[in-house]
Amino acid sequence: MKRFSPTWIMRTRSGFKAGFGAFIVAVGVSGAIVGGISATDTRVPLPIVVAFPFACAAIGTLVAYIRGRFVLLPDSLVDEMSADGRYTCTVMTRSHLREACEMSRPYYGHEYVAADQVEQWRQKNPSAFLGITNAHNELCAGFGIIGLVPSFMDFYVAGKLQDTQIDAINVCSANETKQLTCLYISGVIVRDSATYIGRKRAFVLLWAILTYIHRSFGLEQERELFALAVTKESERLMKHIGFELACPANRRVDRYNLFKFRLTRKSWTATCSRIGDLSAMCEFCD
Repeated sequence: MKRFSPTWIMRTRSGFKAGFGAFIVAVGVSGAIVGGISATDTRVPLPIVVAFPFACAAIGTLVAYIRGRFVLLPDSLVDEMSADGRYTCTVMTRSHLREACEMSRPYYGHEYVAADQVEQWRQKNPSAFLGITNAHNELCAGFGIIGLVPSFMDFYVAGKLQDTQIDAINVCSANETKQLTCLYISGVIVRDSATYIGRKRAFVLLWAILTYIHRSFGLEQERELFALAVTKESERLMKHIGFELACPANRRVDRYNLFKFRLTRKSWTATCSRIGDLSAMCEFCD
């Protein structure tokens, strides 16, 4: 998988303490300068007075960035990486499914499906949606792998239907889903995905999806997995994993690119080798 370089925001946040200290010092120095000038009965021009706070903020930000750039192990990394403890992947409860839907709202935009509608899908196939919780029982990530009736799936892949049009009648039961050769990966979400711990959760999520597929469907039958790219990050990740474009956004009513992954024992093994064995970090509970 591609290595993600730290952004300037992440570096600045890592050096926040040093930057805040520099800001306070700059405010103190600028205040002393203005006060000293005023004490000589010299009027300080208004533009200079207004510029001082912005200059202090700029100094603080610059110091924070420089400090974050030269920190070998940022405080946020040290504090966050072990905060979750051991993860557990299990079938989602109704409350966790609702929470996952709310987490996905900012990313799915016009394709956001309300929790009540997704709950109907879950009732049709209770084992379709899984959540990953940490040692504090906080929902950290979630995903769904659902089977859609072939007639609906054909139109969906062709771009003529969208997520908001999926009703319970279009969702297959658990037994029916195992007989399908086309599966839809839905509602993939990671809490705090832009943070260090969020990226750790993302690796656990990918491992959990692969493990769930192996446990629930096996690898004897070749299948195709479909997933919608609702963000640039998710699209980039799918491409690196091995997904290929199935239907471009300009041909779809939902205006998102639809990707597919040809699932075989060979492709599953190759993807697992990129992610690694995370069974020591996460356990499945049936």
